[in-house]
Amino acid sequence: MSRVLLLFTFLSFIGLSLAQAQNRQLTGTVKDKKDGQVLVGVSVALAGTKNGTSTDANGTFKISIPANGAVLTFTYIGYKTKNVTTF
Repeated sequence: MSRVLLLFTFLSFIGLSLAQAQNRQLTGTVKDKKDGQVLVGVSVALAGTKNGTSTDANGTFKISIPANGAVLTFTYIGYKTKNVTTF
């Protein structure tokens, strides 16, 4: 019985490692196009999911995205929503 549990634990660990290998961390800074000022509190979301974050006091964000790319949606009060495709 203990061998079965050990094998299951080992296989689960491998599965988790493979799942994590399919994602990558994307970091960036959001700035106003007109004056270059950083924007604080911009919502950054992975389109089609509940995965999201917002920019910090320096306008930077970090989000986990699929390794093969994704569409990020940026929203901020007073600005048009912007969709950006990553590769």
